[in-house]
Amino acid sequence: MLAYTVSMILMTVVLGLAFWATPAISRDTLPLGVSVPAERVRDPVVLRAIRTWHGCCLVGAAVAVAAIALLHLSGISASRPGLPGIVMLAQLGTAFASWTVVRLPIIEVKRQEGWYKGKRVRKLATIAATEEPANSVAWYVVSVLLLLVAAVFVLLRYDALPDPLPIHWGADGTVDGWARRSPLQVLLPAAIGLGLVAVVAWCARVTRLRLVQTTPVDGDRGRAQRLTTTQALLITRAMGPLALATSTSFAGILVLPLMKPPTAARWWLAVTVTVTCLLILWMIADLIRLSRRFTRRLMPVDADSPDDDELWLGGLFYVNRADPSLLVPKRAGVGVDLNYGHPVGRALAVFILIDLIITVGVCILA
Repeated sequence: MLAYTVSMILMTVVLGLAFWATPAISRDTLPLGVSVPAERVRDPVVLRAIRTWHGCCLVGAAVAVAAIALLHLSGISASRPGLPGIVMLAQLGTAFASWTVVRLPIIEVKRQEGWYKGKRVRKLATIAATEEPANSVAWYVVSVLLLLVAAVFVLLRYDALPDPLPIHWGADGTVDGWARRSPLQVLLPAAIGLGLVAVVAWCARVTRLRLVQTTPVDGDRGRAQRLTTTQALLITRAMGPLALATSTSFAGILVLPLMKPPTAARWWLAVTVTVTCLLILWMIADLIRLSRRFTRRLMPVDADSPDDDELWLGGLFYVNRADPSLLVPKRAGVGVDLNYGHPVGRALAVFILIDLIITVGVCILA
């Protein structure tokens, strides 16, 4: 259980740091998802709200870590391994609630003082990128080859596999799920891994193209274009290793039935989670470094971004039925978001909600 607890604590810490870093990697005219003019990005109410957000993130992560540690020390997580997952979901929900509250003073002061009164604003500018970031094909090729090699290795040792076949391992590394041995069942992890690698590659490509083709302009057009193009390059560079980490995880699941001791499953989980978390931390650090590199000019030379807060529910969820785009540049953080006003976006929202309910139920019953 120690490896499982350490993995959950590490995931909690990474989640807290990701929340903490969100303002640093977002456009500076969108502090906490609130649209403000360029000369107001250093306003006292904005800085105070960001400091409050940072404090909420650190406190939330500390409380979550302490809760998971107490569950382990008390022995509760041994009998109810789903409870640490509930703690992480509570951390996520608390962060969303905190985000909604700490941004309210910015909205109120902006309204009272009329920050956008008489301002000239520009929405999205479609820019022909002079250089499109290249996709890291080699990472995906290696990921696919790793899964294929693992699949061939397992098939060559098919007779050595137990029957029934272990298909699920508990938090303590013991098998708690079985299925009748068959070639299709044996190769199922490889099929899932290949599917996830394809999804990662697709997401990287869509995000890259969307970012380089449509640049949010917020006071300094040249800076906005350089920053967005470089962010797209960074996302492309980071998604390749993430695909490899995913394929490595599922390659391990393929060969785990050949390994008898439960410690193998425990430490395989710990290593997989650790590597994935380190990749996420590396990407966050690179994004922060990048945002500091492209600092804003003191005097804006172009139009401001629009005051379109009403289109963003809580500053996080874009809902605009008049916009035909399914994907739009993220308001908080880096990447793209769904348009939940789009028919496909609404369908995906229902799917995500159902998936979240199922996840909570599994964590409670586990």
